[in-house]
Amino acid sequence: MSDLPLQNQTPAQSPQKRNHSWELLAAATFVVVHLTSPLWIGELYPFTISPMFCDSPTECCRYEVFAADGTELDPKQFNLHMVYDGNPPGLGMGIVPEPTLHPFGEIASQQEVVAHVQSVLKSSNAEDQPSQVVVHQHQYFSADNRIKHEKKVWTIDAAENRE
Repeated sequence: MSDLPLQNQTPAQSPQKRNHSWELLAAATFVVVHLTSPLWIGELYPFTISPMFCDSPTECCRYEVFAADGTELDPKQFNLHMVYDGNPPGLGMGIVPEPTLHPFGEIASQQEVVAHVQSVLKSSNAEDQPSQVVVHQHQYFSADNRIKHEKKVWTIDAAENRE
């Protein structure tokens, strides 16, 4: 080859400058939406004002409700459902939980559960309401860094409470 410069040779092209404006706009929109969302739609993970799981409850319970014939009923119908989303009660939930017999972290006594279910049965005028319900209370509590489970079963008769 000769040492003569090639005339067809073009100088190295400089890399084109990329336009990143749409990427910056998308990132800014994401941050703005997530930072302002608690103001207009409630809490949105991971942006929350509440320290999640800071209450560390040591006990809770779950209810199952059955008619006398063994048909499972919705515990929500008797306000015996569990409401817990990881936030301490009353802090930063963004929604108002439906009423229940007791807040999460507390366990109602047999007398409280029986009186509550009887009052619900008495105030209900539904024809398909059973005259007797069986309530299973599943208690979970922490002792010695182990979760323990106890189950209590009560039969609640509503016939004497009907008017």
